[in-house]
Formats: sequence, C-alpha cells, structure tokens
Amino acid sequence: MGLLEGESGLLLVREVLESAIESTTASAVLFDALEVDPSEHLPRSVDELFAFVRGPLRLVVGRRMKDGDPDQVIADIEAAIQSTLEGRPPRSLAGGATLEIHVGTGPVRVLVLSKSSGVAIRLRASLGGLQINVANAATPEEAAEVAGALDPEVVVIDALAPVGGVDEILDYVQTLPATTTTLLWGEEQPIGRQIELRAVERRVNLTTVERAEGVDPVLDVIRSRHR
Repeated sequence: MGLLEGESGLLLVREVLESAIESTTASAVLFDALEVDPSEHLPRSVDELFAFVRGPLRLVVGRRMKDGDPDQVIADIEAAIQSTLEGRPPRSLAGGATLEIHVGTGPVRVLVLSKSSGVAIRLRASLGGLQINVANAATPEEAAEVAGALDPEVVVIDALAPVGGVDEILDYVQTLPATTTTLLWGEEQPIGRQIELRAVERRVNLTTVERAEGVDPVLDVIRSRHR
C-alpha cells in the first residue's frame, strides 16, 4: 500500500482534527464521516483521500464543530496531506496548534459482532491501532473462534447487521468473562429490542445504546478501557 493510503492517510487526518477539536470528538467525527460512504473500505489512493476530506469529512465537521471555522480545518488537512506527499514537514496549523499523537499503554481488544465488517473498519480508523485492536465476527461460531485468540475486553453487537438469532447471540454473550463489557449498539432496531428484552429475561448483562446517539457512547466505553 502506498503513501497515505488506507489507515496511514486517516492517521494524518485524525492528527490534524485533534489539533482543531477535542480528541474525543475528532474520533467520532472521523467515524461518522466514514459511515457516510456505505463502502467497507478506507480511501485507497490519495485522490480518494482528498475526495473523502472534501466531501463526507467536510459535511460532518461542519455539523459537529461548535467553535472555529470548518473550512479552515479542511484546508489544514489538505495542506498536511500535500506537505506529506512533497516530503515537507506540515506547516503550522490555525491558531499555532501542533500535531499531537495520543498514545496509551496498550490497545483495547474489541470484537464486533456484525454481518458487515464496516463498523470494525471504521472503529479502527477512527481510534487508531494504538488505542484499539479490533476484529469482526459474522457468525456466533466465528465469534467464539476469534474470541479465543483475541480475548476481547469489549464486545459490540451491531443491531443493524445481526450475526444470528436473538438466543444465539445471547448464548455467545453468556460465555464471556464477567470483566468483558458487552454493548448492544442499535437498541431501537427491531432485533435490538428483542435482544434487550430477552437479555432481561435471561439475566444477561448488556449495555444498550441507541444508534441515534451516534458512535460517541461506543467510543467512550472503548476509551474507558484504554490503559
């Protein structure tokens, strides 16, 4: 993979975002912008990266940014991309801000239960490999296999793309250690409601989050486990 393709390009984008807005908000902005495009791949070329920045990212920055100039943020990101391509250090950002990489002591192990790999891809891109080690499982059987190697600290159930029936999903959740945090993301979805009600009946511990709340609560839980 070439320069600034895939995660490397989004790492640069995230660093510039974190210099302009709160780092927790920056990750959510990046996730939301990636979700605007239904494809399950990250920008695969510099042209695609620029298109992402000028399209979905500009849209979400404008919606999310409370103070400051969204157009200036996008201009700073484009300038950083261009400087990197030309082998020059990025110029100073608006307000004299500098790029900063936020590093913890180890990535949080996260397993996403979803028929689609999109959520897992966007979580890794928005948080970065230093904060998250994420895998996706498309069936309960695959989840059991992946969990054996990953030992997840957080499990995210994607109610928009469920991996099986309600009891199948809860059967898997009940095999997890008590120290594992399980999030049901999309409790307002039909199967989300079913999982929530059945979990109460079976006394399975779940933390439920509505999709309407955005990805912020999911990112907050993952960050809370970051050492």
